[in-house]
Amino acid sequence: MMKNLNRLIVTLLLAMITAVVFGQGMTTSGMNGRVLDDNGESLIGATVIALHNPTGSQFASISDADGYWRI
Repeated sequence: MMKNLNRLIVTLLLAMITAVVFGQGMTTSGMNGRVLDDNGESLIGATVIALHNPTGSQFASISDADGYWRI
């Protein structure tokens, strides 16, 4: 009985370890910048859209009081 319990525990631990190892495939990133007009003044409330062409995904942000945006 004890031998079967030990095998079960080892099997469960191995299953959990492989889930953690293969769970590392996610990637994240970020973009930021500043929107300025022709005179070098910050544009407040400008909409910035980043488009990922292969999937068509769009990510948007609105510039803050200093013209900075973050996605």
